[in-house]
Amino acid sequence: MRRFRDRLEGGYRVVRIRKLKHLMYLIFGILILVVGILMMVLNGVTLDPFFLPLDMFLLVTLYFLIVVTGLNFFFRNLEIKHNTRDSQKHLMARNSQRTGVVIIGICAFVAIIVMFPATASSANEILSIEGREAVTLAGDRFIQHFDNQDRLGLFKSEWVDVRWITGQMTVQLCEKADLEADDTCDDPYFQMPLHGNQQQSRIQVPEEGYVQLALIITNQPGGPSTFSYHVERNPAPIFIGLQPLLICLTFIVFNSAWTVYLQPIKRRYATTSVYSEDYIAPTVAETELRTEAEARRAPAPEAVRFGPARPKIRRRKVAAPPLQDVDALPPPPLPGTAHPLPKGDFLNELMITMDSEGDKKSTIGFLRSLIEMDPVNKDALNHLGDVYQQEGNYQFAFNEYDRITKIDPKDDRAWVKRGEALMPLERELEAVGSFKHAIDLNAENPAAIEWLRSIKRENQKLMAKAIDRSTNKDFKGAIELYDRILRRAPENVQALLGRGTMYRRLEKWPASLEALNKVLEIDPENIAAMRNKVEVFESVMSWEEALDCYDEMIVRTPDNYLDWVRRGDVLFELGRTEDAIESYREAEKLKPDSDRVQKRIKLLTAPEMDETVKKFTKIPGIGKSKAIALFEAGYESVDDLKKTGVKKLAKVKGISKGLARKIKQHLKD
Repeated sequence: MRRFRDRLEGGYRVVRIRKLKHLMYLIFGILILVVGILMMVLNGVTLDPFFLPLDMFLLVTLYFLIVVTGLNFFFRNLEIKHNTRDSQKHLMARNSQRTGVVIIGICAFVAIIVMFPATASSANEILSIEGREAVTLAGDRFIQHFDNQDRLGLFKSEWVDVRWITGQMTVQLCEKADLEADDTCDDPYFQMPLHGNQQQSRIQVPEEGYVQLALIITNQPGGPSTFSYHVERNPAPIFIGLQPLLICLTFIVFNSAWTVYLQPIKRRYATTSVYSEDYIAPTVAETELRTEAEARRAPAPEAVRFGPARPKIRRRKVAAPPLQDVDALPPPPLPGTAHPLPKGDFLNELMITMDSEGDKKSTIGFLRSLIEMDPVNKDALNHLGDVYQQEGNYQFAFNEYDRITKIDPKDDRAWVKRGEALMPLERELEAVGSFKHAIDLNAENPAAIEWLRSIKRENQKLMAKAIDRSTNKDFKGAIELYDRILRRAPENVQALLGRGTMYRRLEKWPASLEALNKVLEIDPENIAAMRNKVEVFESVMSWEEALDCYDEMIVRTPDNYLDWVRRGDVLFELGRTEDAIESYREAEKLKPDSDRVQKRIKLLTAPEMDETVKKFTKIPGIGKSKAIALFEAGYESVDDLKKTGVKKLAKVKGISKGLARKIKQHLKD
């Protein structure tokens, strides 16, 4: 109990140290921003023209990082000191050493590049502007535009050289804005004539702020002039020279000293750390001896006494006999030799310890190393999958759980976790299959049962939303919801039927038929699917297929008089008038008082109707059934259609607004 209390108090101290460290990092981050921005303002930051001297910000950041590095060493040392677990002390020392070595390598590489003479000369050659060949000025003047530094302050123009070859000329350096104002340089930074007596001029470029400059060389009377020029440009001082070298050397010295300081700490806890190759697993006897020793060190609880206290009697201390003969204890394994790999409860405790450290990268590395040594270690695979799942790497998590199911196909918990990893990957059908397989292995698996119940509840909610969207004529939105259901349950008849109906209303006939045919494959007696299917065939005027559907529906529901009526309409479209009348007669037997049936029979036998229908069918998009519907609605001639508006025409059965517009457009033409 005392050991547990000590560990708990040590953990609290480590947590407080880390909170203080994070607070210091936050304070220094704010300081870096404030001081860096202040330095940029002092060096002429402007918005118009845009100029942001990042070289000063980088310089401030690097100097502050030196201080932060020292603070990081101080707090890391406190964490190692107050941590109560040898494994964590070894792990923190090892990780800090590795980080230090990486920083030393980076700084050494940068220092070598900075010290290398070719670096500065190469940068100068790339950045500088140079008239490599002599320029002959036959006209009035020559102008070369350049900036005193780039807009981020990363390279600077230091000076300009102009060399005379022949002729006479005048050299000027002025601001670009001054030149553009009136095409003359009224207030030049530099002005000087060049001729045989004065053959070269070096012009110092202004350093403050961001200035757009113009080098102007004006030809004097007396013939053409020949000259060459060179604008010297170099990277900012933070990138070359002594300053970056000193910063790199400071980082190298600090991290080298820190790495050397941590080496004895790392070596001290190597044999008691599970992260070390020299780890020695404690034997059972050693564990018992340690527990007994801690029990003897713990103070015994005082008994409650009544009455006056008895005087203390001094007793001679007698050495306690050993609990077990030392020679009987098995010899511990030598450092570096093989030892049992962690599994089961021991590995679970290790994972709790590593989770408290919060170093996911080290945890993953440890588990992967463990799996490399023991590829069938289900516990390690399970923990690795859990870490990936927590970090959102669902594909990696699935890979680990899937390996467990291949090692032990009867592990129902692994099948559940496999399904949980598949759900966010939108492989929901496979996930449902994993949950069902887990229930096949263990009918009482609570996680699998709950997952399937939640999926079923969500499907019901999606179905209700899809129906609501279809009611509001949001057919595309309804299809999206039906697709989500079908990703989990591809044979859900209700979702397939809804999907086919929505595609039919959107006039996407192939997609509608595909969904409806799948419904009929699963449930051949589904009348709703048949009715939707026949409406698709009627819409595309596939009268033979529509007739086959009606014949099949009449066999299943012979008492539905509407099927007989619509079958008669299809027969009439096919030109089988006698068969159509016979179908209407069958509908009349089922519903003798139907005005619709009586009108159809009367119309088919009326001679004037035949002539009108023929005229209507000449209009594109109107078949015989639609022509009959127009005749029944009271339109007895083409002139009647011309006088009718689109809205009124669209109220006729089978005539949509789109078709009504097409009819009106055709009649206008």
